[in-house]
Amino acid sequence: MRRKLDAAKKYIYERLEDGRFQPKIAKTFSFAQVVEAYQYLESSAQIGIRYHRALKAS
Repeated sequence: MRRKLDAAKKYIYERLEDGRFQPKIAKTFSFAQVVEAYQYLESSAQIGIRYHRALKAS
């Protein structure tokens, strides 16, 4: 299990470094908007959290 996670991280980091993956920032929040930011994450209105949860559960 740990080797799969390490391999996945390596795969992602390499592609971020060489530009094949480019993160898309849908929305930003100030520190004062921490409640709104958390609500946004919980609403699943953005894409990234779905993948984050899937990786966490594996």
